[in-house]
Amino acid sequence: MYGVSLMIMIFTTLSTALSGQGPATSAVGIIVFWRVLLGIGIGGDYPMSAVITSEFASTRYRGRMMAAVFSMQGFGIITAALVYYFTLLAFQSAIIYEASTIPIPTDPLAPSAGLPAIDRVWRIVVGFGCIPALISLYYRLTIPETPRYTIDIERDIVQGERDAEDFLANEKPHKNDMSSPHELQIITPKASRRDFIRHFGQWKYGKVLLGTAGSWFMLDIAFYGLGLNNSVILQAIGYASSGSTYQILHNIAVGNLIIQCAGTLPGYWFAVAFIDIIGRKPMQIGSFAILTSLFVVIGFAYWPLYAQESKAGFIALFVMCQFFMNFGANTTTVTFFLCNLTNITVHRSW
Repeated sequence: MYGVSLMIMIFTTLSTALSGQGPATSAVGIIVFWRVLLGIGIGGDYPMSAVITSEFASTRYRGRMMAAVFSMQGFGIITAALVYYFTLLAFQSAIIYEASTIPIPTDPLAPSAGLPAIDRVWRIVVGFGCIPALISLYYRLTIPETPRYTIDIERDIVQGERDAEDFLANEKPHKNDMSSPHELQIITPKASRRDFIRHFGQWKYGKVLLGTAGSWFMLDIAFYGLGLNNSVILQAIGYASSGSTYQILHNIAVGNLIIQCAGTLPGYWFAVAFIDIIGRKPMQIGSFAILTSLFVVIGFAYWPLYAQESKAGFIALFVMCQFFMNFGANTTTVTFFLCNLTNITVHRSW
């Protein structure tokens, strides 16, 4: 499933980049369709990345390894912004020429609306995401099942030990030889959906599942809600959408790079450095408390802060939100709760 989720992401990303429109539908509708399917692939990728890392890692470095895996998202964000910036530079002369010669229709949904060069830019930027995904697909398809899965789900103790030894020795996993006289199989029955419902129907276990899903959902409301205000912060730091068509796009590219480097990327890797020192639970609670305070200040004092000529206070609060979002809640919702949920499920099944 780890490979299948990535294949879904590759296919839907490429389909998004190739989206068009026709008499019966608009390009926006087609893009939304593929983005929803892309979300299914991403929705599987997040928890499986955390769980696989958790089940392979030693308890001593588990938190740091899971945080490091999740924090690669920060490099992905920066890479995407850089791809956009350099693609825009490559099409600079074409955009400037087309903007001065091609009239823009008043109807943005008209078939001829927009400039061909800009259309190529966004398709290249979106489609470029398939390249690192295709590279990692090989490793996902060849990685062995985690020993915990092999032992607990496939009920094969010997194969689980072999997979662990092969992984540590950096060798390809070998198939189980069923003729081996030393084969040891677990004869207890496999878990079912009924067992899942019975297990998590108990409050002492169900609250862990509720805490996992609930905290992640609440965080995402704030996380993506904050991202929707990027245009406001771009205007505050002097990279608002103004000037020629190319200048508008260039300002957005540079401004997004500044925003991500200022708070997002440092927050991720501060989490990696301190997660095993501070602890997952204190970092989770502390991050939510700090973010709540920051959002209250930004929300109730929005106009006084934004009305300042320098807007330094508003910018500082926004960067702090980005920083503590990742130095805490955005990382620990995965590393703490999913790890905890996995451990509880596996240990209770034994």
